[in-house]
Amino acid sequence: MSEKTEQPTPKKLRDARDEGQVVKSELITRGLQLLTGTLWFWSQGTVLTTMIQDAFAKTIEYSTLPFEQAFRRTFAACAEVFVHLIGSLGMALIFTTLFAGFAQTGFLFAPKKLMPKLDAINPVNNIKNIFSIKKLYSLFRTILMVVLLTLMFVHIFKKYGRSLIYLPHCGLTCAIPVTATLCSWLLWCLIAFYTVFALIDYLFERFQLMKQLKMSKEDIKQEYKDIEGNPEIKRRIREVHEEIQNSPAPSRVQGASAVVRNPTHIAICLYYKAEETPLPMVTEKGAGQNAVQVIELAQQFKIPIFENVPLARQLMATTQIGDYIPQELFEPVAEVLRMAMLELEDRQLEEDEEETLLADDEEEETAVEEAEEEADKVQDESQEPDEESAEKTLNKPQVKKKGEDSTNSTDRLA
Repeated sequence: MSEKTEQPTPKKLRDARDEGQVVKSELITRGLQLLTGTLWFWSQGTVLTTMIQDAFAKTIEYSTLPFEQAFRRTFAACAEVFVHLIGSLGMALIFTTLFAGFAQTGFLFAPKKLMPKLDAINPVNNIKNIFSIKKLYSLFRTILMVVLLTLMFVHIFKKYGRSLIYLPHCGLTCAIPVTATLCSWLLWCLIAFYTVFALIDYLFERFQLMKQLKMSKEDIKQEYKDIEGNPEIKRRIREVHEEIQNSPAPSRVQGASAVVRNPTHIAICLYYKAEETPLPMVTEKGAGQNAVQVIELAQQFKIPIFENVPLARQLMATTQIGDYIPQELFEPVAEVLRMAMLELEDRQLEEDEEETLLADDEEEETAVEEAEEEADKVQDESQEPDEESAEKTLNKPQVKKKGEDSTNSTDRLA
């Protein structure tokens, strides 16, 4: 069996993600929960203390009432404190937990992860898992955290613990602030401690996942054959190759997903689309004056441009137009394409906002025009009665004149 020494391909990472294999550290979630709880008590501590004092005062006040009535009122006072504590703090912790998971893995729905596996009840596999590197790391991490936290708390109490001896003599006005200050120091030390260990744990989880997903050269070749073995994909790849070879340079630059440059002497256009190409491919390359033209075209077509001197040199030396990127450049090219996708998404959001603003302006202009038309219409309608009355006034003398003419004609006949 060949040794797995190669980094996983983008397809391998996508398949692992679909199965729920992602980098995730539980310490990050716990640390954020601890930070959220600390900030909540820091902002709501005074309110919570006041509510607890009121609850105790009401309890003492209700002690003179009959038992059932006192019990109901005391329960209502305590329930108010409990609802405030659980409601606001609980919602904050739930939101923090969801945010921590989304920040690490993004939106992930992996039903395969929920399916029961027979290996989980296999005693041989369970024994192997007990002595696995991940379990040993978790055990060592837990022991180290307990030891370091104990030493940290012992140091704080050794240095400031003597102040606690004098608390009974200074009263509540001094005892509560001193105790609160000491507790806040302990909490912030704990948060800093969790921050360091969460970073280490996340890096270890990423290392373990990448190691688990490593592939051999034969695996990569087989994956490439499997992808190209699909007739539709094969036909589409051939069409893409023909388009790249036959199209002019501006078209090849316009269709690129990203451009890598160094910084003006070399320019490489990369194209990748999961449905069309199994791997990122080079669609255009140029050196010297050609590189300047490629960069100008990319700026004209708004193609994301990234400066990466080592990557640009390696692509220039090892690839030709229409070639897939070599295996050793999978990681840096994947990082470039990821940044290009994020940049395009930001541009799309800005364009959507501009379109929304233009649409709002057009609606306002349309509303103003409709209002002006309505005002003109009302003005025209108000002028119509005046015109009708003027016409009637002009018609009255004409009727009288006709009557006079008829009288004159009668007299003539007589």
